[in-house]
Amino acid sequence: MSLPLHSNHWDKLGPPLRPTARVAKLMSKMAHQGIAGATLLLGVTPEFYPLFDDIVAVDRDANMISAIWPGDTDRKISRCENWMTMHFADNSLASVVGDGGLSMLGDLHVMAALQYRCWQWLKPGGVFVHRIFQCPDTKISMSDIIDRASAPGMSWHAFKLLMMYWVAQQNHGFIPLTEVRNLCNNLFADRHYLSRCTGWSTQDIDTIDLYKDIKSVTFFPTREQMVSTLPTDTVVTWHATSGYDLCETCPVITWIKPQ
Repeated sequence: MSLPLHSNHWDKLGPPLRPTARVAKLMSKMAHQGIAGATLLLGVTPEFYPLFDDIVAVDRDANMISAIWPGDTDRKISRCENWMTMHFADNSLASVVGDGGLSMLGDLHVMAALQYRCWQWLKPGGVFVHRIFQCPDTKISMSDIIDRASAPGMSWHAFKLLMMYWVAQQNHGFIPLTEVRNLCNNLFADRHYLSRCTGWSTQDIDTIDLYKDIKSVTFFPTREQMVSTLPTDTVVTWHATSGYDLCETCPVITWIKPQ
């Protein structure tokens, strides 16, 4: 998952906001279970780089590509393009893989439109594999957030995602990123005290300032909403992930283009 200004701070991010090596490997196996051919990577998540021999990674942010993509080869290529205007020949891809990128589109209709385009590009039998951030059905309360900050154990990156879920639930799934920073600042004005209580470094906590004055809006769908974005004639399979905080809200979905 990439967010505004994160190109220069990728090394400071951790799960669940980026995939673990285990999850990336799991997703690559799902992609390879389909048919042979090229893979489209939505974004330039570097964890996937060594797992595919034939891959085209597309990101709209040139800074993200230069900062975190390990480099192009004859069969591992990066492109700076908008996902909604990029083009591939119909029936030309074996798989499409992404980590959290659908949420960056910020709208259910656009999420559906991109998946339909992927359906067109995939060969019959091709597979779409994506880790999503699924907004919990159970309401997150303010006391839940405060309690998490009072009981060491959760990583800062997961705590930031928890705050994003809270904002999403107040805004019908939409997440104005500035509101996540405002929430953090309102609840925890003294970041040094927060650091002492939780063990999170002030450097990690300060990454919340990446959301200052950001106009981008992300969208975290519920499971029901995610299903509504799928192309017709496809059946989604949900795969639980494990091994990191809030993994229960970060499933991998797969759907296959019918033969």
